[in-house]
Amino acid sequence: MRTALLYVSNGNIPSRWAHTLQIMKMSEALAALVPSFALVIPGALAAVAASDAAIFDWYGVRRPFPLHRLPMGWHLDPRELERSNWRRFSARARWYARLLRPRLLMTRCHETADYALRDGLPLLFETHDGPGHPKTMELMARLGRYRRLKGVVTTSETLKQAFCEVGVRPEQVLATPNAVDVARFELPPAARARARMELRAEEGTFLVAYTGSLKPYKGIDTLIATARLRPQYGFVTIGGDAKDIAAWQTDAAAVPNLSMLPFVPNSELPGYLAAADACLVPNSSADRTAGWTFSLKLYEYLAAARPVIASDIPSLRSATDGGELALLVPPDDPGAVAAALDRLQQDPALAARLGERGRRRMAERTWRQRARCVIETFAPELLEEQGALARHGCS
Repeated sequence: MRTALLYVSNGNIPSRWAHTLQIMKMSEALAALVPSFALVIPGALAAVAASDAAIFDWYGVRRPFPLHRLPMGWHLDPRELERSNWRRFSARARWYARLLRPRLLMTRCHETADYALRDGLPLLFETHDGPGHPKTMELMARLGRYRRLKGVVTTSETLKQAFCEVGVRPEQVLATPNAVDVARFELPPAARARARMELRAEEGTFLVAYTGSLKPYKGIDTLIATARLRPQYGFVTIGGDAKDIAAWQTDAAAVPNLSMLPFVPNSELPGYLAAADACLVPNSSADRTAGWTFSLKLYEYLAAARPVIASDIPSLRSATDGGELALLVPPDDPGAVAAALDRLQQDPALAARLGERGRRRMAERTWRQRARCVIETFAPELLEEQGALARHGCS
C-alpha cells in the first residue's frame, strides 16, 4: 500500500526538545486515524541505538506506530540527548520521500518543507514560530505560491494573521491549540506521597513546581526571586541539563528552599506533578514570542489538576481561556507570583476548583481531536479511506 501520510521529523528524536514531544504525540494520534502512516527519524549506525520501544516509553506514547529510520553516521540514545545534524538528515529524508511518494508529507522542518514543494509532494507544514524568526517568515512568503501546499498548521490566530500578511491565503492556515494526553496524568492517590518522598518534600510543605527549559525568557529569574520571597514554601524545577542548571547556581545558591533537578523523560513527568501543590508558567514579557508562544507544560499542569499561576502575556491569557483556568499575574513580577501563591496556599478550595476546572477542560483537548481537526481540514480523503478500510475489515 502506498504510504498515505509520511511525517518527517528534523532528526532529533529522542531528545529534550519540546517540539519532539509534540511531534510524537501528534504522530500517535495521526497513526490512529490514517492508514499507512509512518514517522521518519534518524537511524543509528552504532549498536547502542535506542529501540522503538525505548523511544515510545521516553515520550509516554501508549499506542506505538511505524518508525522509519534513515541510516546516519551517528547514534542517538536517550542517555546522550544530543541534537543531531538536521541539515544532513533533511537531505536524506528528501530522497526517501521522493522514493515513497506519499499522498501527504507533514513536517515541522523548514528544509524538508522546501524540498517537498520543489519535488512536487503534497505538503502539510506545522510551525509554532513567526515574527522575529526570519527563516519561518521567509518560508511562509514562498509557501503560498505552491499549488502542492495542502496547508499550514499553527497554534494561534496571531501567527495565522502574520502568515496571511506575507502571502499565505487564510483558508490555507489552521490555527489550533496543542493538546494533552489527560489519562497519563490521572494517577492514584498514593502516587503523590511517593513523588513527594522522592523530592524530599517535608510533610505539610507547600510545594511549587516548574518543568521544562531553563532559558532566561522562561522567567527562571522570576521563579528564583519568588522562592527567595517565600522561604516557607518549597520550590522545584525539573528540566535542563547540568550546564543549564549550573548557569543559575549563583542566583539560586542562597535560596535553600529551591531544588533544581535535571530533565526527566516525559513518561516520568506525571509523578512529579502529582507531588506539587501549585505549578508556575512565569514566562517573561521580554520574550519575542510572548504574543503566541504555546507552552505544552501549561496543558500538562492542567491535565494533572494542579492549580497554575501564569504570566499575564497575550499567549498565556489566550491559552488559559482569559484567565479562567489559571491565576494570571503581571510578568517579571516576583511579588505578584508570591501573592498568588499565598492565595492558593490559604484557600485550598480555590486551588481545588482551579485544578478540577483545568482537568475538565483538558479532557476536551486531546491529541486525537487535534489530529482529526487537521486531517479533516486539509486531507479529509485520508479519513474516508480509513473508513473504507474499516468497513472491509482491513484497518
